[in-house]
Amino acid sequence: MKRVFYLILIFTVACTNRQATVSVEKAQDSIIPPKVTVLADLPDSLQPRVVMLDTMPKPEKYIMPRKGTIRYGNRVLTPPEKHPLPVLKDRKGDVVKNKEGQPYLLGTGGIGHFKTLTTDDGLTMDGASASLTDSHGNLWFGSAGGGISRNDGIRVTNYTTENGLANNIAVSIAEDRNGNIWIGGDESMVSCFDGRSFTNFSLTETKTNYRVNCITQDSDGKMWFGTTPAGVFIYYGDTIINRKGSNLFVNDIREILEDQKKNIWIATAGGGLHRFDGNAYKTFTNKDGLPSNGIFALEEDDDGNIWIGTSNGISMYDGFSFTNFTITDGIPDRRISDIKKDSKGNLWFGTSQGVCKYDGAGFTTFTKSEGLPGIIVNTITEDKTGNIWFGTLTAGVSCYYGDAFTYFNDVYGIPDNHIYCIAEDSAGNIWFGSSGSGLSVFDGRSFTILNTSQGLSGGFNHSIFKDRSGKIWIGPDAYAINLYDGYSFTRYNNQQGFPFDIKFYVTQDNDKKIWMATALNGVICFDGKSVTNYTNKQGLAGNDIRCILQDDEGNLWFSSSGHGLSCFDGKSFTTYNKEHGLPHDILWASAKDKEGNLWFGSSNGIAFLSAEKVKTIHDDIKVTGSFFKSFNKADGLPDNYVLQVQVLDDGKIAVGTNKGIAVFNISEDHSRLTNIEIYNTSTGYPIKDINGRQNCLLKDSKGVLWGGTGSGEQLIVRLDRSKIRRDSTPPTVVIRELKINNNPVCWSYLVPTRNTDSNSMPAYITEEVIKYGRKMTGTERDSVKNKYKSLKFDSLSKYNYIPQKLVLPYKFNEVTIDYGAIETGRPFMVNFQHFLEGYDREWSSATSNTSATFGNISAGTYTFKVKAQSPDGIWSEPIAYSFKVLPPWWATWWFRTLSLLLIASILYAIYRWRMNQVLKVERTRNSIAQDLHDEVGSTLSSVSLYVAVAQKGKETLPPKTATLLDKISKSTIKMMEGMNDIVWATKADNDTFEQVTNRMRAFAVNVTEAKGVSLKFDVEKGLERVKVDMKQRKNIYMLFKEVVNNAIKHSECKNLSVTLNLTGKKLDISIIDDGKGFDMGLVNNNIDNMGRNGIKGMKERASSIGAKLEIDSVVGQGTKVSLSLYL
Repeated sequence: MKRVFYLILIFTVACTNRQATVSVEKAQDSIIPPKVTVLADLPDSLQPRVVMLDTMPKPEKYIMPRKGTIRYGNRVLTPPEKHPLPVLKDRKGDVVKNKEGQPYLLGTGGIGHFKTLTTDDGLTMDGASASLTDSHGNLWFGSAGGGISRNDGIRVTNYTTENGLANNIAVSIAEDRNGNIWIGGDESMVSCFDGRSFTNFSLTETKTNYRVNCITQDSDGKMWFGTTPAGVFIYYGDTIINRKGSNLFVNDIREILEDQKKNIWIATAGGGLHRFDGNAYKTFTNKDGLPSNGIFALEEDDDGNIWIGTSNGISMYDGFSFTNFTITDGIPDRRISDIKKDSKGNLWFGTSQGVCKYDGAGFTTFTKSEGLPGIIVNTITEDKTGNIWFGTLTAGVSCYYGDAFTYFNDVYGIPDNHIYCIAEDSAGNIWFGSSGSGLSVFDGRSFTILNTSQGLSGGFNHSIFKDRSGKIWIGPDAYAINLYDGYSFTRYNNQQGFPFDIKFYVTQDNDKKIWMATALNGVICFDGKSVTNYTNKQGLAGNDIRCILQDDEGNLWFSSSGHGLSCFDGKSFTTYNKEHGLPHDILWASAKDKEGNLWFGSSNGIAFLSAEKVKTIHDDIKVTGSFFKSFNKADGLPDNYVLQVQVLDDGKIAVGTNKGIAVFNISEDHSRLTNIEIYNTSTGYPIKDINGRQNCLLKDSKGVLWGGTGSGEQLIVRLDRSKIRRDSTPPTVVIRELKINNNPVCWSYLVPTRNTDSNSMPAYITEEVIKYGRKMTGTERDSVKNKYKSLKFDSLSKYNYIPQKLVLPYKFNEVTIDYGAIETGRPFMVNFQHFLEGYDREWSSATSNTSATFGNISAGTYTFKVKAQSPDGIWSEPIAYSFKVLPPWWATWWFRTLSLLLIASILYAIYRWRMNQVLKVERTRNSIAQDLHDEVGSTLSSVSLYVAVAQKGKETLPPKTATLLDKISKSTIKMMEGMNDIVWATKADNDTFEQVTNRMRAFAVNVTEAKGVSLKFDVEKGLERVKVDMKQRKNIYMLFKEVVNNAIKHSECKNLSVTLNLTGKKLDISIIDDGKGFDMGLVNNNIDNMGRNGIKGMKERASSIGAKLEIDSVVGQGTKVSLSLYL
């Protein structure tokens, strides 16, 4: 039955351990006070259950055997299993021990922090025979048949004989003071790469099967080449000197080194070590103290000592004597292939059985069991951030990030693939509780396994805790809580009053009472004499409690799985949940920082309760507002599930989440998280998640973080932040490639080809193989040249072939710029921002993108700027790249000039044609006017004269005849006046308003003087110069004449006022009389019945020229007529 109940509990715990993420908004101000339950107010039936220990059976006690077995009834206990960490062994497999008889521990304990590059990552081969970190930070690796590779962290660029390299076997690489890369290989060939093309030459007159093993430039600029079997060659200027046989025992040269005193050291494979001081050679052999005459590597340390790698171990020469180190001193193998001094002064030695580091005190060896991908290490280099790179024979190139991070898995004897809880004992041993296989105790050198065979009550371990007396409390299962005193296990279970339940968490309060959090029965308080059980009946938030914390005021805080948080002051429980500011009601972990602030990990971030609020927490019950401040993924955490919380020695907070570890500070005003550090796979640390039991993220007494993960590969992780390499220098930003219209361009095609000798390769061949992946045919090259021949630039940059001062024709106005930073350690953590002046309005957001495309670029000069943020958050200054886009042919100055001239010519031609047309019309108008005046005018004058003659004897004429003659006379006069108006309007000489106003004034003067009416005629100055067309001139005058005639004939006025004003292009004419006026209503009602010369006709005439005619008249007060139009 117990087993069934236990399985139910395990199933319940498993279901609640990883729940689906529930998105919960941060709590807003609340008016709901937290629930308070006072124990004294509860009836006896609801008081906590108390069991006195002296009334119950004594707990079972099991002594853990150290030797032999111990029998308890049917149970036989055996000594614990011990699984030592890997130790150094010789080639025979025997353990190598130091002078004290202790084996040498491999690595720093656990699997190291390595990253490996192979052909899958772009290398030409999985083996590296030489390496170099150049002055820019690029890594170079030589191979035994695949040429060389350059790695800037993001991109690997390979160079082979297709690019111009002399030989694909590259066993030595060096950089000279001018930044040229020198490569040595077979057939006595040396290649010098200036960043654009290779210059190759042979050290001998004919190609021989000589190998160039090493290359060094001395302080005078001379290049030294060590070969097999041709000795030493010195290249200076155009001269090559061979020192073969010159005071050297053998001519198999493996390494050349210049020391601080400018001595040249030459290592030979069989002939010992030679020192050249500029005048003479001195030879050192095994007779002088060297362990062997076969020497393969040299290095100088910070103190000027020369370290020598031989076929029989390591030797250090201090200027007087040799100190030798061999396998018994902790090195993995006798034969030393390479030596490298790092920036911290450590010395690294490559061997055929791994690599070892000498820190001045001793040797530390790394092999495959510590994460090195291969044990045969040919070459070593250090990148600019202090990471050490090892070139192996067949397992690629491996980067070692240092000993800040290590991890352990079942290879080390850990019996389970799931760690639930972690604790540290008084001796500094780290205890790990598993999900079914007992305990693993790590003492730094081995894992000791404790389970039911050693006296534990069960294999599932949900909690481990060391009390103040140094005893270890272990919650292995629902059956019992175990107490380990260093010798035996004491089991407390339901027979002693402890509920049959899983103990998730164990802690000790200020009064030395032991508190336990259970899965179904709330919390247990054990004071050594009695067991008190508190549940939700006494006011606890819930019966599923995950962790317990005591604050500086003595309050105990119980975090529940689904019901929020309870604060217990010994007398009452106060419960808080989301309504009071918690980000979630499922709480996993808690911690108190050095300031007394409280932190609670939940399923939706972490909650913060300030020390000030802790002090007044009970006084604030009736105060509205959130008690807690919460932070989650939106505030910089890697995940919302915060399963562990630890306070670090520097005051920072470390949290374990479903996506690794985060370390941070909180701002002074407690409003935000600051200085956030993330440790997970996205930042280069193989930490996928942290489990959610007691202290599954633990800070030990040395400040090191230990974490139990859900990954079988990295079962236990160890992080020592004090050893993390932090780089405060900004990254080096580079432009990698420039594409035109989204096409790669071999820019060297567009540079005039220089004359090269037979051993050198033109730069365009080196570049085309990089850009297009192969050598191009002549036809293909010509095609590219013709396509881009209109592109102009001054020169090309090294390595990436970026054209400087580029000028682009308009048809090539789409540009793609690939950029990056030289960051070989953690390139995936570099962020960039870019900005194209003249195109963009603002900088782009910070992303890991390394390419930007700009299309449809207008003509002009542009400057592309890009800056990078290092993995440690340091921003570089922007680098700038400028280019120019020419305007299209239709926007060039010459085309615009020709266009303007053409347009001007056309306009002038149109103008001349129009002028001719206008003159032609004017001549026609004048001719018509003249003909009207001469023909019609003379005829009317004759008629008028005839009528006048006839009228002289009208007294003798019949009345009807006299009346008819009178009508003829008046009509003739009227026709003559109308004809005169038409002739006047038609003549081109009257096109200015001056002629209009003169005629209007003349007419007004004539009619007003005839009737004795006073006339006021005002014309705005400047109006006379305004041009009017014939239609406007005619209709304005005819309207004016009509209005004046009506005023003189019908209004009986005594005064007449005429005003002409011009506002802009608007003409306003106002005619006002002081006559008898008329009823506007009667006129408007009968407007259609008036004669053709009436108001209707006047308005139609005004409308024909776009004018507005307004009439305003009041009986007895006169009339005002206004005419407005735009000239």
